[in-house]
Amino acid sequence: MIRVQIFPADPTDKMPSGETQIFERGEVTVGRAAGNDLVLASGDVSSKHAKLRYSSTGVDAGLSVIDLGSSNGTYVD
Repeated sequence: MIRVQIFPADPTDKMPSGETQIFERGEVTVGRAAGNDLVLASGDVSSKHAKLRYSSTGVDAGLSVIDLGSSNGTYVD
């Protein structure tokens, strides 16, 4: 399960601040396009921006953020 809480860096972006979404799977796509699991309506977000992946076992246990070739890059704060 992946829980995401949104806090836009730019308050003028049309994204719901503080909104929490819970996904009952281990992989979530993020981007501006409607086909993503988590859609962010911001000009700083590519249509297919990143992937969040959660694993509870093995060497890769934990949450990984994978950039999908976005124009502006992906950063974790």
